[in-house]
This record gives sequence, structure tokens and C-alpha cells, in this order.
Amino acid sequence: MYWGVTPRRHDTISSGPEPVSGLFRRPPGLAVPIAVAMVALMLLVGTAAYAIVRIRDDGPSSAGPVATSPPSPGSPSPQPSPEPSPSPTAKSAMAQFLDSLPVGAPPTQRLVVDGQVIDPSRAADQVIRSVAFTRTIATSTRHGTLLQGHALDGGDPTYHWALVTDTSPEAVAGGSGDYGVIRVNAAETRAAYTRHDTNGTPDRPDDDVITVELATFPEMQVVARQRLSMTQPTQVSGFVGTRVLMTRGDGGDVATLIWTPGGAVRTADRAWTSTAATEPAGSWAVVNQGDGGCGILVRVGRTVPPPPSESPPCMRSPAFSADGTLVAAFEAPIQADDVPTLLRMRELPGGGVIGEMPMPGPSPLQGEITVVSPEEVLIVTSDYIAEDRMTYAVLRCIPILQRCEVAWRSDVERSFAAVSVVQP
Repeated sequence: MYWGVTPRRHDTISSGPEPVSGLFRRPPGLAVPIAVAMVALMLLVGTAAYAIVRIRDDGPSSAGPVATSPPSPGSPSPQPSPEPSPSPTAKSAMAQFLDSLPVGAPPTQRLVVDGQVIDPSRAADQVIRSVAFTRTIATSTRHGTLLQGHALDGGDPTYHWALVTDTSPEAVAGGSGDYGVIRVNAAETRAAYTRHDTNGTPDRPDDDVITVELATFPEMQVVARQRLSMTQPTQVSGFVGTRVLMTRGDGGDVATLIWTPGGAVRTADRAWTSTAATEPAGSWAVVNQGDGGCGILVRVGRTVPPPPSESPPCMRSPAFSADGTLVAAFEAPIQADDVPTLLRMRELPGGGVIGEMPMPGPSPLQGEITVVSPEEVLIVTSDYIAEDRMTYAVLRCIPILQRCEVAWRSDVERSFAAVSVVQP
């Protein structure tokens, strides 16, 4: 880059018109004084011209504005300088990070995007099935993919669910009602959920009457139920063995409840607030402590002892493998905000670390985890590209190699309600 000065043209300044011969006679003896006077006049005119040039080049002085002469007739009017073209909107730090990652093979798993089940391995993300509700929760079962959520118009409070497969053009099962989230047991033969009954009772008018139900799956025939009087919303979090974990309340007033079908509902360890994930076959769970979403790995009835010389980690976005032998999460020491987040894979039942990697990205990167194998996890993440554009991506990360790649990505001009990974 260089700086240059554009030369300017200035009007020439003359001393006046030439004298016409014969109009006056020079008095005798004045030749020398006249010559001296002419030289002085020329010096004065030159000094004035130099001052005008300096004023024009340097701009007005602090003494005040400098008057300018109007343009002469016929001269072109001065044109305003063109506006600089706006620079393109800068990408977010997350979008730049995703651009820097290598692109890998598309996932073999199905993706659920706003109620549409798509196959990312086929051209143009071929849609396999579609349901007419959004904010979809997707669960993979041997019977098919369980989809649940609310109507697309957003004004209907009714909860909908559908069981879809790749082979049937219609849902093989489904229904709607005043449900809570539906969770399925390890054998995938039972489902548990809450149902809102009434607003208050004569003796406790401020309470809500909620029924937790156990039903056959996928037929959804009720085999056990328990009525609860609650002052706060209650949802089923998942199965641990034959028992059901529930989360009551939200924000800073949260508690974990345990229901044994056919028996009573009791409050779990008071240090447990909400439940982040469950593994039904081995009765494992990651339960949060406090309202900050900091989870610890537990087995219902006892806390898993941490490895020697290691304090219990804070686990976020945990996920168990389908066979219940692995758990992956973003981990950091509890109350250590300055320590980088690690993606860790642990084996069960010992809880030992079999792979870990520091998470790259500006946040650092976090999102919904799906455990594919002891070596591989998929992470769903999203962020704004610009004010009105979002980017969604599925990353394939291999902790043992400390490597991540983009397996699927979609940039859209709106926000998806949810993106989930389910097994085919």
C-alpha cells in the first residue's frame, strides 16, 4: 500500500492588464523608482499566490473557514465520492472452525431434522420418513425410530408420538394426548411417561395431579400407574433396571424421583437434581448436581468410585453406548472453569478412561453425543453463521487419535427445532 498526492491545477494570477501605449506619459526621472516598485509589487503578488496555494492544499486553518469562489458557468458540478461497498458479513468463530476441519464420509446413521428422518449417505439427504410435528425427540429401538414432539403450528399443546421404519410408508404405531416424554426400557418392551390429569385437588388446590404410567411397547397398553400430587412439572428421565427415574421441577428447584412400578415414588439422593442420561440394562445414570448441569456417573444405589488420585469430573452432554458398556461426555474438573474441556470415553463398569481429546473450536465445542464404537463418537453442534443464518453439523471424532472431521453439515436461513442421530 502507498500513499500518493494528486497534483492540482491552480488559476494563474496576473498583475493586471498591460498598459496601452499613448494613454499616459512616464514622467522623467522616475524610471528607477518605478522599476523598484514593480519588483516589490511582483514579490507581494507572489507571496499572496503562495499563501492561497497552501490554504487550498492544507485545508482551512483553525482561524475559520476559507471562502471559495462559485464555479464558473459551464464548468462541471463536483461529484460526490462513491460509497464504499459493504464488506460481506464475517463468519462466526464456530463457522470458521468448521470450515477448517477436513470433510469425511457421511454418517451411516439416520438423522432426524425437524420431524424428517433423512439418510445423509444418499444424494441430497434423501428423506426416509416425515412426521407433522416439531421439537422432535428421536429414540432408536428395534421396532423402529420413536419420534415425539408437538404439532408444527406451535399452538397445540397436545403431545404426539409415532414409530416409523424404513420399510413401512406409514407409522407402525402412534398416538397423541397429554403425555410427557416417553422413555423405553432396555428390552424395549416397556415405556414409561407422565400424564397430566387435573389442576389441583380439593385438599391441595395449588398442586397438579400427575400420573406416571408403565405401558407395553409399542402397543402402549398400561400395565401399572401411580398418581402423584406435584407443585411442579414432572417428566420421566429414563429407566434404570426395572425402576424409573423422573425429574421434578426446573431451574434451581429440581429433584430426582425414583418409581418402582407397583410400589411408591421416593426422592433419590438429595444431591441429585436432574438426570442427564440413563443406561437401563446396567442401572447406570449421569445425574446432575445443582442447577449448573454438572453431572456425575452413578449406579442407582451407590456412587461409582473415581479412579485413584482423581476427583470426580463434571460430565456434560453424556451418552451411553447401545450395549451399555461405554459412556462418553465432555468433562472438566468440577469448579475449574479455566481447565480445557476434554471429550472422554469411559468403559463400564470400571469407569476407566479409554480415550480422550481436548475439544477444539472457539467455545470449546460441545453438543449432543452419540457413541458409535469404542473409537468413534458423533457430535451434533450448531451455531449462527450470521444474524439470520445457522449452521448445523455432525462431527465424527476419534478420541484415541485426537481427530475430528465434518461428516454432515447444513447451512440454513432459519433455526431447526432439533437435529438428532439415530441408528438405522
